[in-house]
Amino acid sequence: AHQEDGRPWTLYVGLVAPHFPLQAPRPFYDLYADAEIPPPRQYPPAERPRHPVLDALRELSPYDAYFDPEKVAVARRAYYGLCSFLDHNVGRILRTLDESGLSGRTRVIYTSDHGDNLGHRGLWGKSTMYEDSVAVPLIVRGPGIPEGRVEQTAVSLVDLHPTLTGFAGLPPHIDDQDLPGTSLANILAAPDRERAVFSEYHDWSSITGIFMLRKGRWKLVEYPGYAPQLFDLGADPREEHDLAAAPAHRAALNDLRAALAQIA
Repeated sequence: AHQEDGRPWTLYVGLVAPHFPLQAPRPFYDLYADAEIPPPRQYPPAERPRHPVLDALRELSPYDAYFDPEKVAVARRAYYGLCSFLDHNVGRILRTLDESGLSGRTRVIYTSDHGDNLGHRGLWGKSTMYEDSVAVPLIVRGPGIPEGRVEQTAVSLVDLHPTLTGFAGLPPHIDDQDLPGTSLANILAAPDRERAVFSEYHDWSSITGIFMLRKGRWKLVEYPGYAPQLFDLGADPREEHDLAAAPAHRAALNDLRAALAQIA
């Protein structure tokens, strides 16, 4: 955004909710008192996908050992309450922006650092490349942003750096020329539905590196030293069918592996 004197300004606001511990303020928890919140997907042990890295994650971060059916229901209700608590606070920020008279010339970006498995497949927290964890919201509004448009080109949080500097009217810095990322303004002007985006994880409870490449409808997850996973998100958005070992999808697997090798 720009102040009255034309100088750009940026305000970063980090809100913790929704996040562990799953304790929502009572008024927001009570919003879902009568809601029919679905149970986690693939939650019964016999339905959980088996993979050495995921099995180790469940063992090294044994969150699910705490839960019984009642606690699962309470946790998921609390998560919904925390989402509404977050929404309430985002509304307070936007209302203040309106009252300041700056909303008409201010771009607003809403996003997150990660999602939450929330019990799906017996997993809680993040630490995986399933869409529940690795996919995040990204909403942009303001001058020059098409209103109501939903763009299917895959993007990444690394795209925010060139986006923000571009919004501020700053020329690319020489020290940033090798950084990944493309301005969202450029992506909106020239969408690329086959654009590849990358994510990696080397943290809590991982027994190997975890690398993801999303390209079009396909997602590859590589676990060095272990079998990969391949998902067709167009046909299987809930990632219930790992196609990595299927001969019919060998070409897609090899294509994504070659693309990932250029990055990781």
